[in-house]
Amino acid sequence: MIGAFLLSLFLPVVSAQENVQDVFETLSATYSADGLERAAIDGMIKTLDDEVGLRGSKALTTQEYKDWQAWKRGERDGFGLRIQVLAGRGFVIEEVMVGSPAGEVGLQAGDFIVSVNTRTLNGLSAPEMLSILEAEGQNRLIVDVIRQGEKQVFKLYKGSFAIPQVTLSGKNTLRVQFFGEDSSQQIQEMLSQHSNLSILDLRDNQGGLWEEAIETLDLFCPQETILAYRAHHDGTQIPILSQKTATMTKPMVILINQGTKGPAELVALTLQEQGLATLVGERSGGDGMDYHTLYPNPNWVLLMADTTILSSKKKAWQSVGVVPNLSISSNQTYRGEDRQWQTAIQLVSSP
Repeated sequence: MIGAFLLSLFLPVVSAQENVQDVFETLSATYSADGLERAAIDGMIKTLDDEVGLRGSKALTTQEYKDWQAWKRGERDGFGLRIQVLAGRGFVIEEVMVGSPAGEVGLQAGDFIVSVNTRTLNGLSAPEMLSILEAEGQNRLIVDVIRQGEKQVFKLYKGSFAIPQVTLSGKNTLRVQFFGEDSSQQIQEMLSQHSNLSILDLRDNQGGLWEEAIETLDLFCPQETILAYRAHHDGTQIPILSQKTATMTKPMVILINQGTKGPAELVALTLQEQGLATLVGERSGGDGMDYHTLYPNPNWVLLMADTTILSSKKKAWQSVGVVPNLSISSNQTYRGEDRQWQTAIQLVSSP
């Protein structure tokens, strides 16, 4: 009886495999076999997501998985520039990443870009300027730069570099660009060495490692504070508690924008909920999903989105983002002032 029961379960699986194989052999004679294989895997993952009521699972080739892991370590491919848009005028370079293509050719913070690949930026709207940068900056950039009143030309190609995770910006601002490996330790060292830090800049922080974000929250919250919850698709919610004595006890102002995602959103929202931070800027990106990996074969890796991260008050921000206490647009003035940062300065300077 047991053998017959197991056989009855096994036969539908065998039948499904045979049907899929028949369809694959028929279509692969005309269409790309690799494309059909990926479509089949994507279809199965979508079905699983639908069944558990989540979104975001994905199939990666082994190379794509390696690239994803490198991204989570803070490795990037690009030019290594962080710019500020001055509508109708050009781009101001705010930061040049060490070891990046931009750094290697000699571009500097404060340089003013007035043309991209011979296309002038003068008189254009901010969207038009960004459209030119996106269209022209696929692999190479030739930029005309004004530096100390003189025009210079720089030519650079895309390349690999590592973004700095934690840096000082001004005398009281700690900028966390990414929650990569050991970033929480770097933040702790900065907080210990600079007692005047009062602004945490998480703008354009694309996330990284949830563990590092939780370790960062541990630096601000009293011991035994609930920092977050892991909400699994079966309904269980597992609390994550602070394990250490707080390094920073005074409230902070945290800057966020649409580029603030994932672990950076958790840090901002939990500190806001705990009364330890005032958020300034724009509604964040809305990414609260965590993954676990499956290795079905040597060619494919599956990232299964079956866990949602919740804040200390069990609030989900997936797809909706984190709402700041003070909404300040990222649009720059004609002079190029950072209105979000200036607002933060005013808040920390008020008695």
